[in-house]
Amino acid sequence: MDTQRGGVLDASVAVKWFSTAEASPDAMSVLERISASQDLRFVVPEIFFAELLSALKRSREDPREVHLALEAVSRLPLRPMRWAECPRNAVINLALGHVGAYDALYAALAMQLRVPLITADRRLYRALGEPDWVRMVA
Repeated sequence: MDTQRGGVLDASVAVKWFSTAEASPDAMSVLERISASQDLRFVVPEIFFAELLSALKRSREDPREVHLALEAVSRLPLRPMRWAECPRNAVINLALGHVGAYDALYAALAMQLRVPLITADRRLYRALGEPDWVRMVA
């Protein structure tokens, strides 16, 4: 997977970092690349952290694990993008189509920035028409 130039990171990939059932070499490779990055080439919409919290809350019984996971992700060199910085018309158009509203935000950011969307969400990939700018993480 080519993520040398960074990309927009979907929360579905970060969930894999903390799930023994969903962990994969692909997902860990993305984490290693982000961790080694000295700049903010990897972008997330601000909702990324809330989405990750929601997923971890459902899959973890120990609240300390959720705290530790979110702290770890918060220390990564990720560049959060505020709604005001996002291509709102593109987000709305995608969301009015076959893409969920949160997913539309990730996809529209990737299109605006001309970087890959890095996701483990196969449903999103199919809804977007399986474009070559989406990097699927197994």
